[in-house]
Order: sequence, then C-alpha cells, then structure tokens
Amino acid sequence: GEWHDNENHPSYKLQRQLEGNENQESGEIELENPESNKEIDRTLSELIQPQKSATEFKPSTKVTIPSASTVQMAKKQLADQLKLYNVAEFPIDGDGSCQFASLSDQLFRNLSKTNLLRRLAVQQLRECPEYYIEFVHDDNYLHYCNNMAKKTTW
Repeated sequence: GEWHDNENHPSYKLQRQLEGNENQESGEIELENPESNKEIDRTLSELIQPQKSATEFKPSTKVTIPSASTVQMAKKQLADQLKLYNVAEFPIDGDGSCQFASLSDQLFRNLSKTNLLRRLAVQQLRECPEYYIEFVHDDNYLHYCNNMAKKTTW
C-alpha cells in the first residue's frame, strides 16, 4: 500500500477526524469538541514543518526550460523513487485546482477536500497579507486573493 495507508501516519489520523465534519456552506471544519481543534492544529503542524532551506527561499521568476534528456532523467529518477517506496504516481487533472487537489490527495487520501483547502488558503491569504504579499507578483494583492478564490485559478 501507499505510505498514507499507515494508520499511525498523521495524515491518516487527520482524515479520520475530519470525515463528515466539513460544513459545505462556509468551508469551515466543525468538530464535536473544542479539544479536537488543538489536535488538528498539532497534526497539521507535524505535517507542515518548514525546512531551514524553505525559510531562506528567495522567489525568482527566472525559468530555464530543461532539455529533453534532463526531463527523461528526472522521470526515471522519479520512477525509481516511487518503486523504492512502493508507491504510485497519482495523476491530477491540470484544471486550475491541481495544487489543492494534490494537497487533498496527500492529506486526506482523496480529492473531496479540494475546494475546502482552496477556501482555507484564500482565507489565510486575506487574513495575514503581511506574510504573503511579497510573494505575490500581482500589483493588487486583493485582486490576487479574489482570483485565487475562483476554482479555475492556479
């Protein structure tokens, strides 16, 4: 099975806690008791630990298109790693929600939380612009947030 079939993995535990607790109207997660909020925060913190190199990251718009041989080599390396860990690549449609669908797949083992994750991300962007504004290349941060709220924006 895939790594996230392990019942002790934080993403498996988080999925069990969240199943059936999503409020479709507001996109908020409702939990039966307030203590569960602390458990989810702790579980998400375990899953999302920034690495030192990530905190020192400086965004760049310079993009170099890799050669065909580099792409071929990267595909082989990925296939080797997938085989090593006995996991499979799960294709995600490039429909504008692929980042959130990928997160839903990795965190909850299905795509059912894709829209919820987008709403939560946009809510975070709107509530804490001081953390994200320097990474947004749109001249109007509010415009960027409004666009990100649309299902087909990536």
